Amino acid sequence: MAAAAGSDRLIGGLETIAPGTRRWLSGTVVVLTLAWAVLAVLGGGYLAAAVSYYRTLCIGLIAASVPLTVLAVRSAAKRDPRGSLLAVFALAVCLKVAHWGYYVPEWNYRYSQGPWGRAIGQWVPPRWPIYTTHAWPADLAFATEHPVRQLVSERHLEYQPGTVRFVLLLQSEFENWPEQAPKLQKVADFQDEYGATRVLARTPGDLPWIAAARSRGAEVEADD
Repeated sequence: MAAAAGSDRLIGGLETIAPGTRRWLSGTVVVLTLAWAVLAVLGGGYLAAAVSYYRTLCIGLIAASVPLTVLAVRSAAKRDPRGSLLAVFALAVCLKVAHWGYYVPEWNYRYSQGPWGRAIGQWVPPRWPIYTTHAWPADLAFATEHPVRQLVSERHLEYQPGTVRFVLLLQSEFENWPEQAPKLQKVADFQDEYGATRVLARTPGDLPWIAAARSRGAEVEADD
């Protein structure tokens, strides 16, 4: 109620407001938007480069922070209360988007397998299965967006369809992989919510599109 009353007073005109209050309003809005722009550019730029999952979100917030800052500075220079209030509203929207797109997934990471599962799934071609040697949490399997199939034994990986097969393992399982089982090479490793390392590995060989590209290259060389 106080915010609505204050906003109505500002929109009604700055002539009825004390000069100190006017300067405080414009200065506060400019400082807040500049602080947000610095945080979005530095923090968002680092996060976009380091974590692909947040790349779209961070690029959007960085792009929005530039016109937001320009609006706040321009409104302060022109003593335009409507522009200042619009900048505050846009800043609130950016904070809400950042909370929804970054803070909530990071908070959920401590209590669910969603972000971790998506991080694993991005390394596996669409619709390809992920094999395991023991049961994993159901929400992790769901979040990978891939079929997850549990093997009775490591040696059974040899009899699964396809030339390249992806396996999700504990660090100890990867380090002590049986010699009789198909050879594995590490694709990526991850840390769960407790800091334990999990390994995504695959059997050697070219993925289908790489094999197709090499085949086309060989055909071109043969034609030459």
